[in-house]
Amino acid sequence: MLFKKILRTNIVYQPRYYCVVQAQASFEEYKIGLNYFNQGKTRLALEFFNRFDNYLTQQKIFEDHWIVVNKHIALAQIQLKLYQDAEKSFYKIIDQLRADNREDVSLYATYNDLFLHLLRTNLNKAILLGKALLSPSEKQQIPLLHQKLFMFNIGTAYLLKQNYADAKYWLQECLSHEPNNMLKGWTLNNLGLATWWHRYPIIKQFNIDDNPNEFVVQPDYSTEQIKKDFESASYLFRKSLYYIESHSEKRTDLDWLLSEDKIPENPEQEIESITIQNKYSGKVLINMYEYLFNQEPASKDAQQFWFKYAIQYFEKYDAANIDRSNLLLAWLCATNKQYDEAENLYKITLQMLENKEESFNKILALQLYGSMLLQLGRKSDGEDILKKAYELAETTPFWANRLVHTIVPEIEP
Repeated sequence: MLFKKILRTNIVYQPRYYCVVQAQASFEEYKIGLNYFNQGKTRLALEFFNRFDNYLTQQKIFEDHWIVVNKHIALAQIQLKLYQDAEKSFYKIIDQLRADNREDVSLYATYNDLFLHLLRTNLNKAILLGKALLSPSEKQQIPLLHQKLFMFNIGTAYLLKQNYADAKYWLQECLSHEPNNMLKGWTLNNLGLATWWHRYPIIKQFNIDDNPNEFVVQPDYSTEQIKKDFESASYLFRKSLYYIESHSEKRTDLDWLLSEDKIPENPEQEIESITIQNKYSGKVLINMYEYLFNQEPASKDAQQFWFKYAIQYFEKYDAANIDRSNLLLAWLCATNKQYDEAENLYKITLQMLENKEESFNKILALQLYGSMLLQLGRKSDGEDILKKAYELAETTPFWANRLVHTIVPEIEP
């Protein structure tokens, strides 16, 4: 379909036969690039994408297929950690769409892709972009669906920036506009985090000694309101799960998530026959457990249920992202002096995270593993591992620890 569109484009000053051959050759290069991209050979893919983009640009072909090619270029640049180049690629698409007076879905979908990219790489730019898009003059031109997405995005940016007052405002604003179930689920998770972290800004991280009774009051929020909001955190996480899993159809089997009880009537049966499987549900499951662990230490039955529920989900549906669960389990083993089991789990977790240099879970795993080895008298090994943790922390965004819990949707190809 893409090749046929290219052939229909009026290409001047070239004999028709040469034009067709050149177009076909360029399109074949794009297909080769896609094949490399799907195989994880990103650097080679980017080279072929750029060749096809150069051909389309030379022929002044800026239709939808040009957008698709340049989006793939941006995605390849992100995978190669060429973050500023990716940002420029998204703006390249935006500038061309605006030059063509295309104030349509393609324009605002690209703005959303850029927004999601900046949430992971530059929070200040993300907030500035959100303010510009949601300004009164710009907002009225934006389709309602994308208005809701931008409200969610800027609320999430403020959450990661630790501005919980503005995070709550924009996330609640998104909910008030009746988003679809998936967006509603994402928003409820992040709002749950905002109400939790507004009350306790510093998350208790295992071996770090924090005072859980201390919290910072932002000027526009009273202490009473912060406490009141905090009481809804666990319910917001459960509602988040319900709506994420109900994104395509109503799930009556999950109605228990909307009740006042934190666990179903038959916990073991629910764990055994788990039907929660959406790729965004894993973070919410872990958030629910960690919230109970940190803020409701007496709720042992609920903690046990949610931890088992999370592990069952990851083992059954998302084994590639089980690292956080393994990390929690390793720490629990070390706490109970089961050091051999803990060391094995730390090693498994670090192996899973080998290529995830910007993952806070990797930093935390190194920190906890190194600290345990020091405690066991293995000074040299422990110091080497802790050194790696400190080096990695220096190159990781300051909001990486909050990204572990926060839903930031993936940029879809």
